[in-house]
Amino acid sequence: MSIWKDEVRRLAGTDLIPHTPRPPGLNKRGLLLSKTAHENVHAEEGTLLSMLGRQQIVKAELDRWVEGKLVYDGIGRENGFLIQLDPPPEEIWELRITCPRPQIRLLCRFLTPDLIIGLNFETRDKLGEYGSPEWLAAMNKCEKDWDALFPNVRPFVGKTIHEYVTEKCDDIRLHHERPPKKKKGSPRGKKRR
Repeated sequence: MSIWKDEVRRLAGTDLIPHTPRPPGLNKRGLLLSKTAHENVHAEEGTLLSMLGRQQIVKAELDRWVEGKLVYDGIGRENGFLIQLDPPPEEIWELRITCPRPQIRLLCRFLTPDLIIGLNFETRDKLGEYGSPEWLAAMNKCEKDWDALFPNVRPFVGKTIHEYVTEKCDDIRLHHERPPKKKKGSPRGKKRR
């Protein structure tokens, strides 16, 4: 049995709610949402995601994580589904929902490998440029919410993305790279007269 599955069972009935895809299947990874994050995904009205009409898109992206589908880490904050943010605070991650706009971010931390604790949703527009005061405030809120749920428990720390995500994780999202541009002129690159 995976460590994360034991943790999900242990935390059942706390202030964390498991995200379960529909139809339920064999979950390959764990995702526990704070009450606020869960309400954002599931409430019919009055939440950030319901006002944006983005709940189904966000559910599909969260399902991708839980079902163990391919996820990718970005290099230089580009093209990643899951990116570790620069400290301080330490060990804050963003799960990125990039299409359509406005982009959505779920700020989270790992409790164990393959188990994310999703703490708060933000829009990319509200956060502004990375490193802005709004980013720092959202990251600090994530840390504060973590500390309230897990007093004296540090998040999981790994050295590479593969220690956090143990299966189906690429370092770079290769399948969306653009093909090289063709040279103008003939197939050999020389102009014919």
